Amino acid sequence: MKRLLFLIPILVLLGGAATWWFLLRAPPADGAGAADAGGLIAKSRFVRLDPIVLPIIREGQVILHVNLVLNVELARPLPVEDVDGQKLPLRDAMISELYALYSLRHVQDSGYDSPVVRERLARRAESIFGPGSVSDVLVEDVNERKPGTG
Repeated sequence: MKRLLFLIPILVLLGGAATWWFLLRAPPADGAGAADAGGLIAKSRFVRLDPIVLPIIREGQVILHVNLVLNVELARPLPVEDVDGQKLPLRDAMISELYALYSLRHVQDSGYDSPVVRERLARRAESIFGPGSVSDVLVEDVNERKPGTG
């Protein structure tokens, strides 16, 4: 019984200290409040864009719909907030560059994942993220569909 009376105050003190530590203490004042649980800012090296549907036009007619999924590989990891803030301008830049590229017949004939296409897309992505920030653009998935087919 005497041991129990001795252990109860110790358990109460430990419980109070744990409650203060996990629930009541103020966040550190050194700016670490923006950090994740591991103490590091979440960073990303790949930017995956939503699928892009690109109509291929020849002689004023849509002859093909090409569905592309692009991943931009960054040369160095960037904070996720910075990457997410640039996704829409990056997607717009990729779509306009793809339209310019696939309007050329020799690019259409060389394939959707040719080195010329990837290099031009990488240069366009660098215009968004800055010089030397993009190491490659990866074409993850390509599907073709003729108009009028499901």
